[in-house]
Amino acid sequence: MNSDLPFNFELLKLENGTRLLRVIDPRTVTCLERAVRSDIPVVRQKNLLRNALQSLLERELKEAAPAA
Repeated sequence: MNSDLPFNFELLKLENGTRLLRVIDPRTVTCLERAVRSDIPVVRQKNLLRNALQSLLERELKEAAPAA
């Protein structure tokens, strides 16, 4: 999977004040989200979450591919 493909990111604030970072793959409409930690820069958390989603999609596509 090409790491240059665009992912969509959303930063949400819940009523209780918790912030969530959500990454979405627009091709599969798959998303991952987690609470934002104040001790880690958001850019780093964004990259980690994007990499996690990318790895998940690669594994799922590999398992779904027909055996040759």
